[in-house]
Amino acid sequence: MPSLFDVANHFDDIPITDGYSGAALFNAQTSTFLGASPDGSAAQKRVLSIAPSVNLPSRRCVVALGERYITGDAIADGIYGQVIRRSVWTKMVTDYFEILTPGQASLGTAGTSAYARRQYLKDTVNGATDAEYDPFWEIYFARSETLAKGSFFKVGTTFYRARSVHLDEAGFLDALSDELDDGSRVTVAFNQSGAYDPVTDTYGATSVTTTGFIFDRYKLYDQLTETDRLIHAGDMTVVVATSAVTPVIGRTLTVSGRDWTILNATSEQDAWTLHVRRV
Repeated sequence: MPSLFDVANHFDDIPITDGYSGAALFNAQTSTFLGASPDGSAAQKRVLSIAPSVNLPSRRCVVALGERYITGDAIADGIYGQVIRRSVWTKMVTDYFEILTPGQASLGTAGTSAYARRQYLKDTVNGATDAEYDPFWEIYFARSETLAKGSFFKVGTTFYRARSVHLDEAGFLDALSDELDDGSRVTVAFNQSGAYDPVTDTYGATSVTTTGFIFDRYKLYDQLTETDRLIHAGDMTVVVATSAVTPVIGRTLTVSGRDWTILNATSEQDAWTLHVRRV
């Protein structure tokens, strides 16, 4: 007579392969459901039922029935004190992102590519400067990926920046992210004082040029203390790699022919985030 364990595993008839390498992993059972959101969108999810001896791939990305999913944590199911199945939360992949530190994104150097699910959350608006609405996203990654507040994500020519990153109850990394406007990646010239000329009693002008980002100040969402500068209409944030330049508060920088005064500079991972105001 077959055991309950054998009966439970008998219906493992869906082949599961690794989402990155394509290697065969194990057989499983699947079920689907649609979770409705308040905005009317539907979250495509699937529960993967696996034998307790099965190990998930290290990067937690699988393909089932021709569809690619990232996986969360597993929950044990059992009877009479014996674990006979494990249920795994999964989310259908929407994009193949490049995960970048702010310094990598600024300099255009390569990051780490990873599958993820991008899901619309809401629109945000900078009421102090304009009336344009910008989409704000939840981007879900497998917990095996490395990302943090301030990380950039790129797909195609579009960049996203994480305001915050947290591990949710299902075992996914949830990056709450702003979609940056087209043209946010720019050339930045830092205007600096050169060598002293005793004949003219002046300092020569020089500049350091690098690449970085400029975007609405409210998207930084990082007022540190009461002594920080208040945000005025038109203020922006500039992000540049720490390896490229050392900014000086009070000096100016130039972006697309416009001069900006550096009001504050804070470090974030491998980059500077600068509060700037039009001269």
